[in-house]
Amino acid sequence: MARRNSRANGNNNIPENTGQDKITVARVVNNKVRNGLESSSFEHVYHASNSMCRTTEADDECFYLGCSVTSSIYFFLNYQMELKTTPQCKPRTHLMFLKTHKTASSTILNILYRFGDSRNLTFALPKGKHNTFSYPDNFSSSFVEDFPPKLGLKYHIVCNHMRFNLPEVKKVIPEDSFYFSILRNPVNMMESAFTYFQDAGPFSKANSIEKFLKKPWEYFMSVASNRYYTKNFLAFDFGFLEFGNYSEEVVNYTISRIESMFDLILISEYFDESMILLKNTLCWEYEDVLSFKQNSRSNKTKHSLSEQVKLNATKWNWLDWEIYVYFNKTFWEKIDTNIGRQKMQKELKELKRKQKDLMETCILGISDPDKIHDLSLKPYQPGKARILGYALKPNLTVEMNQKCKRLVMPELQYTVILYNKQFPPVRAKDKPVKLVNSKQN
Repeated sequence: MARRNSRANGNNNIPENTGQDKITVARVVNNKVRNGLESSSFEHVYHASNSMCRTTEADDECFYLGCSVTSSIYFFLNYQMELKTTPQCKPRTHLMFLKTHKTASSTILNILYRFGDSRNLTFALPKGKHNTFSYPDNFSSSFVEDFPPKLGLKYHIVCNHMRFNLPEVKKVIPEDSFYFSILRNPVNMMESAFTYFQDAGPFSKANSIEKFLKKPWEYFMSVASNRYYTKNFLAFDFGFLEFGNYSEEVVNYTISRIESMFDLILISEYFDESMILLKNTLCWEYEDVLSFKQNSRSNKTKHSLSEQVKLNATKWNWLDWEIYVYFNKTFWEKIDTNIGRQKMQKELKELKRKQKDLMETCILGISDPDKIHDLSLKPYQPGKARILGYALKPNLTVEMNQKCKRLVMPELQYTVILYNKQFPPVRAKDKPVKLVNSKQN
């Protein structure tokens, strides 16, 4: 039988049909029901299917499609019942983000800071207004300011740099917390780390990454401190040794442990896709994952690598490479399972539109740090890197200026703001007259 394409005209009314048109009507109605387009008038569907199933003129295909429509009604009514009984998605607010180094993690930190700040959530913050939990020591709850918190409660969010240590982390945040982190291609990560930490540890003994990778062990063993910057930086952040036995068994164990501890691993090279996946997983809105790049280097301090140097960097960071390859694969599997590529493209388009609008509203330009006069927006300048900042547009409303400023505020300055909000400074008249055995942090 010749098949004909049909297109719904957007009208909910089903016209009277006889003979050959019934097959077309059946297809249209069946598709409309299954797509949820007849949500308030399924009686039209029943009328059409009933008419086809009792007519003596309908051929086998028409009869089949008519009964298929009837089954679609059953499917649709059950779907409507599920909507009424299924709990609505609730935004997650108990969060543990492992802030890895040189992976765009500062941008995610800013997202989490703004999310928690706007909702008056509590943060587990490093003692003494620092931005790390005594890194590179293994994390301990004793590194958290005011822990345990008053009334025996736990904090909503922990997201500053740490060397991950699950038993101690679990002391700080609720049992139902969502654990996630982000990875980056170890080759690109090492190039960035070399520029950022060139004045520290083994990197300080080599004047180029090419020179370092020609004799990496020689440089690595030449300095006892800060060696973790130079080899398997990701594995070290997750709490594993940065050097040692990289047998298949060790690699598989490391990966399985990370997978068992973390609910989601994002990928820096697909940052926008990561934000869509995070948004959907946490039941957040687009506005919750909008961001501007933080801790971004000037192109003048970026260094292109030859294929041989990339190969050497991969071998030197083999454990990181295996971790990255595995979770890059699971990242796309989660997208395919939970979102789908077509929906992902649609949501990416919307995310980029909203970010473009926000950029046009807030940002006058991306600036060299020397040209940024507002100290609250001036980024820290480490090593040989040249970290860029943002200049905001003038004449913004007070509310919009506050919003834009939070979007571009560097990590160090925002941490202090949250610290002062969560632990207000004690006024002189409120201080106790006498302190016994007091200690300074």
